[in-house]
Amino acid sequence: MKADWSTFWPKVLDATGETVYMVLITLALSTVSGLAVGLALSATRKGGVLPNRIVHTVPGLLINIIRPVPFIIAIVALAPVTRGVVGTMIGTNAAIFPMTVVATFGVARIATPGTPERVHDLRHPTPLMTQPQFSAPFPWASSGSRGVQGQGSGGRRSL
Repeated sequence: MKADWSTFWPKVLDATGETVYMVLITLALSTVSGLAVGLALSATRKGGVLPNRIVHTVPGLLINIIRPVPFIIAIVALAPVTRGVVGTMIGTNAAIFPMTVVATFGVARIATPGTPERVHDLRHPTPLMTQPQFSAPFPWASSGSRGVQGQGSGGRRSL
């Protein structure tokens, strides 16, 4: 069976455009909402800027429940909510809602771990200013007071 590309190709282009549309809208919405949830989670943890156990527990619980759920199950579980928010459960716009909800909690989990250190650094910037501009990840890669045998030191160690 041969495909008729004159009728098939426009459908492929339409589907690709709809996919790009869904992904870009979901990316924008979930990034904004996920960062907000992640920052709220980081700010309200013990030792955070605004410690509040109840406010910290609710987003953390939602992240731990929603994030590991397979997406197809999330679509079915969110179908009544999607119908209420979007007005339909079918179509490109209806697919954006569950994608955004699930991606929001993924972004929130990604945004959460590094923020306490960054918030601490913002509150206490002085140690940052005294750190060296560059530090080598391997001790043998940094220039130190010891020479390396066979590499320009004539086989001798410098003191």
